[in-house]
Amino acid sequence: MNEDYLNNELMLPPLKPHQNPSDLWWVAFDKQQSDMIEDAFTKGNTTMTWKYRLDTELTQNFDFGQMLYGGKYYLRRVVLDTDLAVQPWLFKDDYDNYIPMDEHLSATLSIALRNNYGGITLACPVQKSFDFDTMTQLTLCTQRKREIVAVPVQEKKPDIFLKFDDVPDKFQCPLAQDGTLMHNPVMAADGKIYEKEMILRWFASGKRTSPFTKKELPTLRLYPAVEKNADIQDWINAQEWEQDMAKETAQKLDDDDSSDGNEDANETEEIRLAKRKQHALAAEFRLAIGMSSPTNAGSSSTDVGNSSKNKKKKRKYRKVARDK
Repeated sequence: MNEDYLNNELMLPPLKPHQNPSDLWWVAFDKQQSDMIEDAFTKGNTTMTWKYRLDTELTQNFDFGQMLYGGKYYLRRVVLDTDLAVQPWLFKDDYDNYIPMDEHLSATLSIALRNNYGGITLACPVQKSFDFDTMTQLTLCTQRKREIVAVPVQEKKPDIFLKFDDVPDKFQCPLAQDGTLMHNPVMAADGKIYEKEMILRWFASGKRTSPFTKKELPTLRLYPAVEKNADIQDWINAQEWEQDMAKETAQKLDDDDSSDGNEDANETEEIRLAKRKQHALAAEFRLAIGMSSPTNAGSSSTDVGNSSKNKKKKRKYRKVARDK
């Protein structure tokens, strides 16, 4: 690897539109600063704090969409060994052929696309502006525009796009066939709607044809499917409303069942207390009239005989008392 590319570099003075970046003076950052810049660029950060002159902290602003440092100095990204393993992006030449870009440029573009920069302007070897919305590159010194094809960046779908069952076919990507909603629908030149990641994979595999007609497409440019995306959002809102209503209904039924159960429990307890009160009153009544308890009432004939003897004894005692 060339020694000039070991560090991210700062170009002085700022580049003018008609100038070639290779004709100007580039100054390399030290290794620590270079690693910090690469980390910030990879993670999509726009500000960074580092030590300046040993003990002074300095906050620097980076515009990675324009590859600018401090608002006026251009940056040139370090070449990494990992860049060599990246699948190349493509650009369309004057003969309508799609030519692979070099790995380092492809890796830089993939990082910018993954971090949703919307585009990026690079100053080496010639200054070019890449627009990810229109998928075009513009050479600033000649104003020449070319079509580009991105390497698909794997995106994790938000959970809201994965939680629904029975998704209508019109809201699913025909290439994915996974039963989930399209997250980023785009229209290809065949007029069909695809998930952006899936159609980019189709193109990146070397195919230049429509997945439906198998005919060669006049362009690989993709267009945002605005209406389809709006329809998907409306469908999501309707599904969430239905789910919320179903939850509210289920909760209401649960509350009603719980209330009925509590009423039954309270009624049973009241009956139980009333029965206890009735038993207590009956016991007091029996004691008041000299009756035996329910457990002893109507026990045996012997008890009845004993009761008659007791009555005779009482009459005998009364007679004796009168005589005296």
